[in-house]
Amino acid sequence: MSLNRNNIKFFRRFSLKTKLSLLFTSLFFLLISIVAFVSYGTLIHLFHKAEYDLLFSETETIKYIIQQNNIATLKHEIYDTPGVPISEAFQYYIRVSQEKTNVYLETKGMSTILALGKNTNNKKLERFQKSKRHYFLMESRMVYQNEPWTIQILLDTTYQQNLQIKYGKLLIFMLIIGAFLSGILGYFIMKRSIRSLIDMTKAAKTITANSLNQRMDADYWPKEFSELGFAFNNMLDRIEESFLRLRSFSADLAHELRTPINNLMGETEVALLQSEKNVNYRQTLEFNLEEMKLIAAMVENLLFLAQAENPRLVLKKENIHVSDIIHKIKDYYEEIALEKCIAVDIKGEATFFGNLEMFARMISNLISNSLKYTNQNGKIVIDILETKESVAIQLKDSGIGINEVHLPRLFDRFYRIDEARARDSGGVGLGLAIVKSIVDLHHGKIHLSSKIDVGTCFTMQFPK
Repeated sequence: MSLNRNNIKFFRRFSLKTKLSLLFTSLFFLLISIVAFVSYGTLIHLFHKAEYDLLFSETETIKYIIQQNNIATLKHEIYDTPGVPISEAFQYYIRVSQEKTNVYLETKGMSTILALGKNTNNKKLERFQKSKRHYFLMESRMVYQNEPWTIQILLDTTYQQNLQIKYGKLLIFMLIIGAFLSGILGYFIMKRSIRSLIDMTKAAKTITANSLNQRMDADYWPKEFSELGFAFNNMLDRIEESFLRLRSFSADLAHELRTPINNLMGETEVALLQSEKNVNYRQTLEFNLEEMKLIAAMVENLLFLAQAENPRLVLKKENIHVSDIIHKIKDYYEEIALEKCIAVDIKGEATFFGNLEMFARMISNLISNSLKYTNQNGKIVIDILETKESVAIQLKDSGIGINEVHLPRLFDRFYRIDEARARDSGGVGLGLAIVKSIVDLHHGKIHLSSKIDVGTCFTMQFPK
């Protein structure tokens, strides 16, 4: 086990470029080695076949001449042709004997190479070496005039052997050169291929909070790395968007907290400058109390949003009777609705599994928001629809409506269409952000549509 771990640690020391280069070199070397060995084997096979065909053809020719009893042709075939070879590659010797003891005819020099009576140990073919030369012997027997005849043809294969050795050395040399060149080629190919990873590493090292707008040009990268490059760019897009939202949130938070704190400080300073005792002090304290309530509500909402964005948050869920909860919240806002003569109509029933406290808070924020922006004698309709897979809740009012320009940002924190009017109504721009956060925690979806002077419609869908 320790040996395997050591091997793994050893290989991990090498870079990806080195590993891929070695792999490419090994595969390329294996390929050219197979090609070399196959070509070398084919060459030897062709040489051996040519040698065998030559000896077999000559043996059959000698047999035919003997059977025809053509002594003159036999002498010419034995004495003249092999004795003056056209090429060193076709130099051969012939011996015709009776019972291997009586030489009938033989080529000059044959006895020097192969003594009379030395046979092939009952083999028809034999290769041997003598005086640094290579020979290929074919022996054949026949019966002529009731007497056994032996035909021995000896081919000098030194030229072919030397050619094979030269070709083998050349192949080995080419294999070494091929391995060296394939290593260099593999290194440059792998270096070029992982250039994109190097560029990505350099980009990642230089990215800071002030340079999140950097992107990788992955259009011309290899397909595998281009997908990684696009994913890297998408990650930067999300980080940049989150960072900009965080920066905007910090600025909005500072602005929202600064206004009530400045009001508190200003009213307190004015009260302290009064010469009469207890004059207007009660009004100042009441004003300060309202501002502190506003700050407390803002802090509470911010804490709720922070908790809702915690990935480790586990919701305590139970079966929620949607209609009952909405009726209770309607009763809570009944006085405000009666004061503005707004009718709140609830239709349908449903049950789904969720967090009761969060669901009630979401409905409360939506009804409160609709009551604020619905004029006298208006109407709010809440439709509840239940299916096998989900529960849909639609809240539609006949309020002043919202310009479609503001709709994409309406769920952002501290975003208000009319800041002065929102502050007069006691809003801080966190109510709809909380609604969106609660819907997300329940893995639901929310959709908003609105028209000026017609009304606004919130549609939420929760899985059961």
